[in-house]
Amino acid sequence: MSNTLIKTIKMPLRKPTNRKEERIRQCMKETLDVQQKVSDFMWSVPKYRWEKATDSVWFRLVRSNIDHNLPAHSAYQASYKVRESFLSHRSNGYEGERPKFMKEDHIYFDHSQPRFDISPSGNYTTRLTLNTNANKDKCSGWGTTEWFVLNIGEYQKDFLDDYFNDKNDIGCAKLIDKGKRYELHQVFKKELEEVKKPEYIVGVDLGRNNVASVAVIDRDGSKVTAFPPIKGRELEEHRNTLNRIRKSRQQKDNDYHKRISSNEEEFVNQKNHEYSKQIVDDIRDRLGEYATYKVILEDLTNIKKNVTEKHQQGKYRNRKEIRLVNSWPYADFKDKLKYKVLEDAHIEIETVDPAYTSQTCSDCGSRDTVRNSTRFKCNECGYEGNADVNAGFNIAKRYLE
Repeated sequence: MSNTLIKTIKMPLRKPTNRKEERIRQCMKETLDVQQKVSDFMWSVPKYRWEKATDSVWFRLVRSNIDHNLPAHSAYQASYKVRESFLSHRSNGYEGERPKFMKEDHIYFDHSQPRFDISPSGNYTTRLTLNTNANKDKCSGWGTTEWFVLNIGEYQKDFLDDYFNDKNDIGCAKLIDKGKRYELHQVFKKELEEVKKPEYIVGVDLGRNNVASVAVIDRDGSKVTAFPPIKGRELEEHRNTLNRIRKSRQQKDNDYHKRISSNEEEFVNQKNHEYSKQIVDDIRDRLGEYATYKVILEDLTNIKKNVTEKHQQGKYRNRKEIRLVNSWPYADFKDKLKYKVLEDAHIEIETVDPAYTSQTCSDCGSRDTVRNSTRFKCNECGYEGNADVNAGFNIAKRYLE
């Protein structure tokens, strides 16, 4: 049995010529036009048809009713993304306004596009099929290919080299206008041999004060080691700084507030990358190069919803902690840690119920305990230690149970 590592790699394009850039802009404009028209039609039909009608049904709508010059694969992916957004909108129980498609900054490609190569000068290049424009009849509707030079580093080259050596496959891709440059977000797929019985179980406790606390046990349930908790002070300081800036501006300055929110999102995204990488590096350094392990997280799927409901019911009044919980992207952190662990350990992470993991003694299992901020003490057996690390041990043990 094997696991599939699915990873999206961001590859900047070297600045294209004016002619190529004009074709990119035209293709992005038509992609947005297709998505808006499909969105209009989907919103006009009953919601049960969003799921009942397949992707091919909506694509036939694009082909027969929407005038565009996109290649078939780009138009199909554009309509697929609209349906995906509407189904997500419905499953989350949202009412009122529908999903909106407003940005003219992207083009979609399926797994057959793009293709990669190395030029005679040694540059890594990609071939993209863009909109056909006036050459549509001559090209039989498939579009015209353009070559672009990739401006990438060693990390991206490793994935491309594996692609050239048939060690991984490519999936769908998306070309995005980032303002100062264009980026190709390419999905790579790699089959990994699964580890059936890992030697160690790694419990990770996620929190507001400490972003992550990692504890390791063996398969017998014995404690092996624990790492110093990863502090989240820089995240909190960054948020507090941005909040002060927001308050100093007028409420009507919407563009400025959007830039501030974008700045915060980029900062948190970068920190999530750093923290998840630090966890995997610490595990590998402590356990050894050839050790096998499985990572267990607490299931925090509904944490934001639960905190909000408690606040509305008057049971939870700490506004600072409510803001911290709602602004911390647990799902994004989990996704980044997931593919880093899968890439290193060749095994999927799993989640367990977090109930009482912070109140239970990891030595004797008693709940006759005292937690004071980050300190933990068991009145039954006398165990003392970091409260978040204690929770990490309990998360790992709960998986064995």
